[in-house]
Amino acid sequence: MLVALTDWLLIFIKPSAKIPTNRYISMNPLSNSDDRSYSFGAEQSTEKSQPVVAYNRSLEVINKQKKMIPLRAYEDLALLKKITPNVSVFKLKNKVRVIEESFVVGKIIEKKSDEDAIHLFLDNENIAKSFGFFEFKYHKLLLMRLYSQSLDGQLKSDDANKIPFKERLKRSLDVFSGLDYLHNIAQVLHCDLAIKNIFIDENGVLVIGDFGLSEAVGEGGRFSKRTRSYYLAPELSEPERALMSKEADCCSAGLVALAIIISQKSYNLWLPNNVKSIRVGDSDCFKEDYLEFNPPGKDKIMLSQLYNTAQDLLEKHGDSVTEAYMAETEKFVSNVVFPLMERNPKLRATAKEVKTLVEGFLSSSD
Repeated sequence: MLVALTDWLLIFIKPSAKIPTNRYISMNPLSNSDDRSYSFGAEQSTEKSQPVVAYNRSLEVINKQKKMIPLRAYEDLALLKKITPNVSVFKLKNKVRVIEESFVVGKIIEKKSDEDAIHLFLDNENIAKSFGFFEFKYHKLLLMRLYSQSLDGQLKSDDANKIPFKERLKRSLDVFSGLDYLHNIAQVLHCDLAIKNIFIDENGVLVIGDFGLSEAVGEGGRFSKRTRSYYLAPELSEPERALMSKEADCCSAGLVALAIIISQKSYNLWLPNNVKSIRVGDSDCFKEDYLEFNPPGKDKIMLSQLYNTAQDLLEKHGDSVTEAYMAETEKFVSNVVFPLMERNPKLRATAKEVKTLVEGFLSSSD
């Protein structure tokens, strides 16, 4: 019975099916005929037309696109993602469906405000492509495009250090442009910005994805993620202050931009027991005393050392690292990244302000 129900799910994601971007699709999963009833909003129809396709025709697509894996074999979904890094997964009852090809179902929509907000950003070039909402039994799911490469994966590759500085600026601009759109047009808080949740399309453009923790602006939700992240804003590590906000998103975006610029995973400066003191507003951000950063164990490193490590990596790969090149990197980090890392959220720059700053850096680098 479970397999029969889950097979219905992929009937809606055949690549040739044109799924409206401004309505969600509802389907009766108990129908046994090819004239299955479905709806767009409140409108009902029983026509044999797209996006509903004949069951027999869809079987070929289903067999090519999915495989069923018992959840008990992979109790930790993070482990499954490591084993199959090029696919995305979602849970359906006691099974995990892995969709290979082009689509992935993500984020269960629980509040009407989330649904209304997410409808607005379906077509932005710096947001992962969405195809609308799919209603299955009691769940409303967001149907999104599956990307083959994440920023996380690229930063771990040998090619990461060969990316020219101007291209890194463009990628930083992609992140801030997407976040500006989320905050000021779609009115959405992402709440989990990190390099693993940013993807690269076929044109090399960065897109923000994975809206599993996102909320509409104004919901005032409390941050509840239990795992540590290198990209958390400092207030989110303090339970009494852990409220989702635009400012928290912007801080995370700043740490993502730092990772892009230095081609290395950013270190979270606010994890417990890691920081003795933080001096913000210092004009020379690379002085040893700017951050007395003392994480435990072998990760003991200061932000200035991170910068030097990045410089060493660039030189090893034969890039022309001139004084001017490194000066531009220092200028970017000092003027763009650090204003987003203020301990006081109210002092941080907005996504729109930083987007304008990065555009200025790009134009001056021509």
